[in-house]
Amino acid sequence: MAPAARPADELVRVLDESCTATLASLKRPNREPAALSPAESSSPPSLSDIRNDVLAHLQAISKEVTAISLALRPPVSQDALKGTLEKLVGVVGKLVYAAELLPRDGTLAKRINWTVQESLEAFQHFLSSISSTLAAPSSSAKAARDELLRSAKTVWSVVDKAQGLPKDELEAERLGWKDVLGLLDDCLEEMKEMGEAEDAGAEGDEEEEGEDDDDDDFGSTPLTPAQRGRITAAHLLLRLTRLLVNRLFTKTAPPNPSPAFTDPSFLASTHTLVSRVSEMGDDLAAALEPPQDELKEAVEEVLSVGEELAKCIEEAVDERGSEEVKKAETEWLGVWRKQRDTAKAKLDAI
Repeated sequence: MAPAARPADELVRVLDESCTATLASLKRPNREPAALSPAESSSPPSLSDIRNDVLAHLQAISKEVTAISLALRPPVSQDALKGTLEKLVGVVGKLVYAAELLPRDGTLAKRINWTVQESLEAFQHFLSSISSTLAAPSSSAKAARDELLRSAKTVWSVVDKAQGLPKDELEAERLGWKDVLGLLDDCLEEMKEMGEAEDAGAEGDEEEEGEDDDDDDFGSTPLTPAQRGRITAAHLLLRLTRLLVNRLFTKTAPPNPSPAFTDPSFLASTHTLVSRVSEMGDDLAAALEPPQDELKEAVEEVLSVGEELAKCIEEAVDERGSEEVKKAETEWLGVWRKQRDTAKAKLDAI
């Protein structure tokens, strides 16, 4: 039994080493795409082509994982196992090549990169379970087989999820915008709870007086009227910033996204700004906790990023929008700026 298993063990080792090397490459921040062959240089694959190749190779891996799960049912079929592993060496090699062609920048490229990483990590765990199953004595064969099936299910699940990869850069950005909207909603809810914590905090002081004098968590100290007012005004400022991101999300919705907002350079610019929006929400919420000493800096960041994003939308409309779109967006941004200035004035007056 042991000698017959050697070819399979060797193939598992080759596959595992390939996965390890590829994962290390994909995780390097300064990674460069692989060089194309002379034939490919004349007609390099598009990012859409790479995406489709990656998905096809992942589906092929999932299929062979199923075959291995069947081959390792007692009595183990060594010939079937070895044949399937040989197929996987070829398929994984194609996946690795496709992944190495990915550009370093771009939201879609990064999502494909993450998907390949997640898939290879799940596949590596499956390879480990193959080795454990082959080496398991009869007393632990069932446990090894159960682990093999669990790791196979993980591969199937990851590959199924990968089929939802965005088809283009716009779709990838919209997924990011949707995530940021969710994060901002969480921040806004946290800020709302802060503003409502005054009475609860006061009651808590009465109940717990003397029990924990060192407890200075937010909510254990009642808010002053000024602090409460700042929270209300800052909540409105962040909600207005969220409206900008939501504007992008709704105006690019299928089936007819506004051409003004689909240009690659516009998407690249908004990506940076929206990423900053997602970071500053937590910063603003933290700055609102008493004594609110860092609130001014956090608010200035919100105002700065919001205005940059508004100008980015404005410029996109001016350059690529129809007259109807220009009119609608100009009016919308005018109302938005008026509400922002009102909220800022309220905050400054406190």
